[in-house]
Amino acid sequence: MNYSKEEQLKAAYALNLCTVSISQIIDYDDMNIMEQEYEAILNNLNLEQIPKDDALLKVLKQILDTITFFRIQEVDKKLIEKEYQQKIKNAIWNAVPNFGMIVAGGNPVTMAISLASQVGIGYMNYRKVKAEIQLDKERKDWELEASAIEQFNGLRRELFDTAWRLSDTYKFEDSFRLTEKQIKQYNTILMDTDPIRRYERLNAIKDNFKAYPQFWYYFGHSASEISTLIKADEDLKSQYKKLALSHFETFEKINKYDILREDQLSSSCALEHIDLLDPINDKDKILGLIDTAIKKSGNACDILQLCAIDYLKIGEPFKAMPLFKYLTNEDYNKITNAQFLSSLYVFDYITNKNIESKNSYRLLETRVSSEYLYPFPTSSTTSNSELNEKYFATQRDIVVSQYYEFLRLLHNKYEIKYHKVIPVIKKKNASNDMLFTDTMMSRRFEVVKAISEKANKWNEYVYELSQIELAESYLEIFNELYLSVCSLNIFSSESQKTKLKVAIDTGIRSVITKWVFAQKNLNDETYDYTIGDFEILMEITFDSVVDEFFEELKDIINITINEKNTVNDFIKMQNMLQKKCEEEGFPNPEIFMVENENNNQLAVSSPEVFSLNNFLVGEGLRKELDNLDIIKNIKKYIVAYTDRIILDDKKCEMLISNTRDGKKGFQRYFNRSMFMVQDRTKAKEKDLLGSNVKEQAIAVLNDKLKSNNNDLVFTKTGVYPIIKNKIKPFVAYSEIDAGEKLILGDCSIETNDIYDIFAIKDMVEKIADIL
Repeated sequence: MNYSKEEQLKAAYALNLCTVSISQIIDYDDMNIMEQEYEAILNNLNLEQIPKDDALLKVLKQILDTITFFRIQEVDKKLIEKEYQQKIKNAIWNAVPNFGMIVAGGNPVTMAISLASQVGIGYMNYRKVKAEIQLDKERKDWELEASAIEQFNGLRRELFDTAWRLSDTYKFEDSFRLTEKQIKQYNTILMDTDPIRRYERLNAIKDNFKAYPQFWYYFGHSASEISTLIKADEDLKSQYKKLALSHFETFEKINKYDILREDQLSSSCALEHIDLLDPINDKDKILGLIDTAIKKSGNACDILQLCAIDYLKIGEPFKAMPLFKYLTNEDYNKITNAQFLSSLYVFDYITNKNIESKNSYRLLETRVSSEYLYPFPTSSTTSNSELNEKYFATQRDIVVSQYYEFLRLLHNKYEIKYHKVIPVIKKKNASNDMLFTDTMMSRRFEVVKAISEKANKWNEYVYELSQIELAESYLEIFNELYLSVCSLNIFSSESQKTKLKVAIDTGIRSVITKWVFAQKNLNDETYDYTIGDFEILMEITFDSVVDEFFEELKDIINITINEKNTVNDFIKMQNMLQKKCEEEGFPNPEIFMVENENNNQLAVSSPEVFSLNNFLVGEGLRKELDNLDIIKNIKKYIVAYTDRIILDDKKCEMLISNTRDGKKGFQRYFNRSMFMVQDRTKAKEKDLLGSNVKEQAIAVLNDKLKSNNNDLVFTKTGVYPIIKNKIKPFVAYSEIDAGEKLILGDCSIETNDIYDIFAIKDMVEKIADIL
């Protein structure tokens, strides 16, 4: 049987379409690409038009069965779709500089930019982002399983076997058939992120793609992308624009076989073709291309969205109205499309006094809250400027409410973090965050009060509490809170940020002395810590620190949002907040827009590097906290070196403050008369020295033998030798030396079998380093 050239091309096209589809599934190694190929091509073949060849139909069935087995989960598809909807929504509001222009019937040329070229249809957008490795979430788990790749490779081989039979049957030129090597090269070129290089590489292989129309779409798309990137050279820009138009027209000319029932690439080509045309001079051609895009879309919402905007672009709002209605009913970018639809109803009512549009508006209010819609004129508000003013005032209120809801969630999160610093409940209840709010303070106190009534349990609890660095823990939480707020980037001036710093600074300064005092009492083994002391600590609530901070935040939010005057500004504010909620792990607040979209497009600038520990604490208080830090580190060294230092634990011991060893050896050591002063006004100088040594002491190396009695009292900055019960002059850590003797200023200790003087030397060198 002799086949016409057209039938031969159709057979080659069907073969190439399926072969490239399988190759792209393998080369992209991505489940969503596989899903797209299934939905857009392989499950979309027009069986009336495809060649009736048994081998081809058999392998197609195998391909579809294999993909069905490995199909993507519905939840992942929804995630991808939400990301894309947010991107196209952002692009729409960037394209509409003044929302009221729709109602006012503004110049259509200024109403929209090239959305199809900017964001593309979902099918193209995902592939472009995938190629550029710009997806915001890691999707390694979306890679195809090794078993899937193996099966698809088998199918690809079988398709090439099928190619021989089709070629023999239809007698088409071998140059019509794409080889595996050509397809591999083609796929690699499509993933090239440099549009100029991609275009040149496609240009080099164009002669191989006589029977594959999709090539010419990608060829034109690359040229169009280059023309968009060129800013200064108008001649060069025009050259690539003409090339893009030529390639799109080639695609439209040879893509006539209707092998696909629905063809998203045809829709995409039509929409990108429109972007290159003049909205006024080429209006009729644009109308034809929009019609093609709609017919080939298969009611794909992303394509209809772009078609609706293109209708507005050429001044055909009433043609856009049914599309906006369809999209709203399908919950696709529901709020955005409802806003456009409501404005068109208002436009029709004002312009034509159309009661049907008024009734349709009222019906729309039953599906979307009226606060989101463009306001319908009333007897008191009839002018465009009044309607605009009312609309923007309402949108500001919505965004303010959303930010206030975020502040409530942020407050709750950090309030719980703050109160969890102090352990008060059993581990089995620790997951109940509500127990850690300010309002549950009395309940938490009752739990600890019950513990205080049992001496052993109370001692254990006080010891546990003493191990917490209160001031540092609290400061870390407030530092994290401040940085979280800064990342919102809501500040319009440095003075606002300064006010916020001052607000939280003031709150911390009002309580930090209480934290330090509480820490000292907990660390002082001689102090009898009571439930009354704990109650004072509990009364330092989160709100007592942050009330002024959050009030200042509300003022900043109000000022910032009141400065916004376009829908795009509001969308950016909402996007930023949506992104922040994801980072904080918050659910979307109920007041958020119904569509509840996720934004991954807005880049939020990083907050300035800022540490509350350095900024907020006053000089004296900072020194106090530094002192606690240094003492803590010195203790760590002493504990770490104790086993090396002590050679005979029957003759020597290391007593460290606040170890709560039950015997209170450290305290007993300083109960000796040489360290006691009853009345400082009458005390002699040597008595004051003993008292001073006691107050500074961190640890004591106690020589138990009365015959030697060579003790060392370690302080924050050095050592007091105590030789034969006499306190010797203080020696800084850096001045201590060891050889055959341990040199301690004017005195020395011989090498002995009680403690290792060289280990002591190593330890004090380490301590000197941290000082």
